[in-house]
Amino acid sequence: MNSSDSQMRLPASPRHLYLALSGADLGMWEWNIATGQLIVNARWHAMLGLDPNGPMPTIEHWNSCVHPDDIAILDRICSEVIFNAAGCEFEADIRARHCDGSYIWIRDKGAVIERDEDGRPLRVVGTHLDITNLKLAEGSARETEARFRRLADTAPVGIWMTDRLGKCTYVNSCWQKVAGVSLEEALGDGWSNGLHPDDRERVFAEWLQGASTAQPWNQEYRFQNRDGRTTYVLGVTGARRDDQGQTVGYIGVNVDITQRKEAEAQLAATTELLESTGRMARVGGWEVDLRTTVQTWSRQTFSIFDMEPADEPSVDAVIGLFASDAQATIRAAIAAAINAGQSYDLELPAITAKGRSIWVRTQGTPVRFGREVVGLRGTIQDITDRKVAELQLSRQESHNRALLSANPDLIFTNRRDGTFLAVHAPDPGVLCASAESLLGMNVSDALPGPIARQFLEAFVGADSNVEPRQINFALHVRGCVRHLEARIVSAGDHTVVSIIRDVTAAKQMEGAIRSSEERLQFALDATSDGIWDWNIHTGVAFYSPQWAKLLEYPPDEVEGNISFFRELLHPEEAEQIENHLDGVANGTVLAHTGELRLRTKSGEFRWFLDRSRVVMQDEFGLPLRMVGTISDITERKVSEQRIAESERRFRRLADSCPMLIWTSDVNGGFDFVNEYWRELTGQRPESLLGDHWIQGLHPDDAEPYLGVYRASFEKRCEFQTEFRLLRNDGSFRVFMCRGVPRTTDSGAFEGYVGACVDVSELREMQLKADAASKAKSEFLAQMSHEFRTPLNAIIGFSTNLLRSDDCHSLDNRQRDRLTRIQRNGQHLLLIVNQLLDTARIEAGQLTVSLAACDVREVIYEVAAVARPLLEDRPDVKLLVEVIGNCPAFHSDRGKCHQILLNLVSNAIKFTKKGEITIRASIDGELLRFAVSDTGIGIAADDIPRVFELFYRTNTKEVVVEGTGLGLHISTKLAALIGGRITVTSTLGKGSTFVLTIPMSPIA
Repeated sequence: MNSSDSQMRLPASPRHLYLALSGADLGMWEWNIATGQLIVNARWHAMLGLDPNGPMPTIEHWNSCVHPDDIAILDRICSEVIFNAAGCEFEADIRARHCDGSYIWIRDKGAVIERDEDGRPLRVVGTHLDITNLKLAEGSARETEARFRRLADTAPVGIWMTDRLGKCTYVNSCWQKVAGVSLEEALGDGWSNGLHPDDRERVFAEWLQGASTAQPWNQEYRFQNRDGRTTYVLGVTGARRDDQGQTVGYIGVNVDITQRKEAEAQLAATTELLESTGRMARVGGWEVDLRTTVQTWSRQTFSIFDMEPADEPSVDAVIGLFASDAQATIRAAIAAAINAGQSYDLELPAITAKGRSIWVRTQGTPVRFGREVVGLRGTIQDITDRKVAELQLSRQESHNRALLSANPDLIFTNRRDGTFLAVHAPDPGVLCASAESLLGMNVSDALPGPIARQFLEAFVGADSNVEPRQINFALHVRGCVRHLEARIVSAGDHTVVSIIRDVTAAKQMEGAIRSSEERLQFALDATSDGIWDWNIHTGVAFYSPQWAKLLEYPPDEVEGNISFFRELLHPEEAEQIENHLDGVANGTVLAHTGELRLRTKSGEFRWFLDRSRVVMQDEFGLPLRMVGTISDITERKVSEQRIAESERRFRRLADSCPMLIWTSDVNGGFDFVNEYWRELTGQRPESLLGDHWIQGLHPDDAEPYLGVYRASFEKRCEFQTEFRLLRNDGSFRVFMCRGVPRTTDSGAFEGYVGACVDVSELREMQLKADAASKAKSEFLAQMSHEFRTPLNAIIGFSTNLLRSDDCHSLDNRQRDRLTRIQRNGQHLLLIVNQLLDTARIEAGQLTVSLAACDVREVIYEVAAVARPLLEDRPDVKLLVEVIGNCPAFHSDRGKCHQILLNLVSNAIKFTKKGEITIRASIDGELLRFAVSDTGIGIAADDIPRVFELFYRTNTKEVVVEGTGLGLHISTKLAALIGGRITVTSTLGKGSTFVLTIPMSPIA
């Protein structure tokens, strides 16, 4: 290139504009609306992975590349701008399909440059800019923000923070739910409003004591919601410190331990464990007694069908929850289970009580008593997610087949030795032979020798990790020359795929004119990125009007030299940019992409992305001209700074938490543990990541934990377990660990987030409580035995005296005192017996003795024993009634007698006038004993509590002696013989207690 002054001046020609836009890395296009033809530059082709020498696309080809969800954007641009006489310019971000099948983000800018006399558009020009990286950065930023917010808001425990004075500054959603106090209400001292009144003084005192130490402290207390519900929590509190180690506040976690508190009752812990397992596995349990048609569901089963536990559906109602076309299937399976004893395992569609469509896996197995099927039990699992995934996979496979059918290119699948395995030929005219005849043939036999050798070499060298191999060749097909382009990629260890495109038309259009002065000028006007062109030899620079607009300058105020650009540089980047410009001048830098800050006319600094490259060199290779673009990225930089600050804030939150917090990646390995974990174990951070932290587990706990973790990880479900972890002082601490799957905004699984709470003291307290309970039971049993011997003697002597002839020599006062001795001894013996029964029940020492029993004998014996208790109730009648023919039943006669006598004794205590009726009847396979009275009745609020241990009902009308053990013991005895006790009552009118037991013994 010559270096004369005339040649070194800035160009003001189409070539100048073309070079400027080429340096801007922009795809240019012009749409002739009348013909539908698009005229595009090489960058436009490269952006979509197309051959720059390929045929010019049509507007239909471009529309087919646009993502289906973004077609509406193009329609709106056409209707609101292009075909609107008042519209001119437009700009939109859309997704377009790359030739490799992926989608890229493109910023599409354009303008209508020509209309006819009626205002109808004739030509539209514009530019395309690849902004995929920008969109990915924005998505990553949102994902980082969301991940750390989920860490706090989806943590499976309540989390709260205060300032250094103890004023609440934050509570997460779990805390709000447990405490029944909103975030706004909890701020300051408002959090304490949720505390149970009986716990406030103690909690404040423990807080002051714990805050005076340097270690985290634990507390147990209760929250009482506005509706009266009480929630027990375990609170763990620790200090938050700044970078200098000063206390700036406190952070704590609350673990809901209400279930543990309630689980102190018999069998509740086992029930809760089964329910928790069902929730995590999304599996519910169910059972139906065919003799009573009574169904029992777990809470998870109700949850799967969007029902409340109080609904208690019938068998027909349950079948009605399945989709109409699946009801016959489930009916047949149930019938086969009942009649033939066959288990079933089905996957069926269902409709929940709220109308939500789901898929469930239902399993059922018969329950036998002897040879008879007396019930069914099984599980229900929500498999909707898996079914939806299978449906999506099927649709994707159909979509892929459709894409292949729509592909106009010739596609070969070959072994690496050249053998044809499959041929896709939309245009058979390109082939030298039919597609069917090529199958099994070698490429050496199907193509001319030199071309075949090129294919075989490409087959051997094809690698999925590198760019596809490309071969250009020509064939004489049916008397004409066809120019073809082949791209060869690896499809595995043994096969390759060749995509062959007919580029004959493109070859014929290589000499066509690609651009004009007007097209380039309008393309320059349509872009919103600033374009600059620097003459390195003279220092003269050209800045486009849009460049000036980005910096808030009128075009006529922009100086045409490189010095003007230097004056706008931010001081912190000035030296770096100067070194870059020097590198361009001496030929060591030929292209550049970077971020910098420039001062606008208002004095504000804004961030810009600068892309540039040398487009002209002299005969010695020294740069003469450089062109480039600037794009305003201020908003993206501000967003990145906010995200970085958010990430630091949430990491500080996790590190300040006095509990173990962790996250895992999609492969199950830990990718984050908080500072508390490192302090507890004394391990370096890198020694805890992946699966290395497992080395700190107790040897007996490692395999059970891994079993739970891996099974939950495979199902992508929540889990909860306990393990012992080695502390830095060599001791093991017990931790309750809970993990929750975490997903991206699009629903993709990205691993787990979990929290581990130290429950060592909790478990020690539980062991002590169990030991105390056992000691209590043993003490009661021993005490009861010691009391019975003297009591029996007292009762026996007093009874004999009352019956002997010596009694006639006593006066009325002496006989009355002797009678009181007898009655009080019998009452005390009853209490001792009840205490002894209670101790035996708690210790699980009661056994059942089954035998044939006569209904009439049982209830008449009870009536005979109860009648003496009516001596001081002259206005009360005791009636006995047997309804129908009651055959013999098999049960424990003694326990039936004890239960009925307790019920009759209670009725006598609370009935001053009227009748007490003992009634027996048969209800299918069940025997019903009902004890009804016309006494004072029970208030509706007290009915749920009458069977509780030590609960007594006293009213203004009647005050009775008792321990509150009789009904509690009766319910336990009824359960032992397979029955249950229910009660109905109306205050002031009387009560009816019903004992229901099976006619035959329970298996």
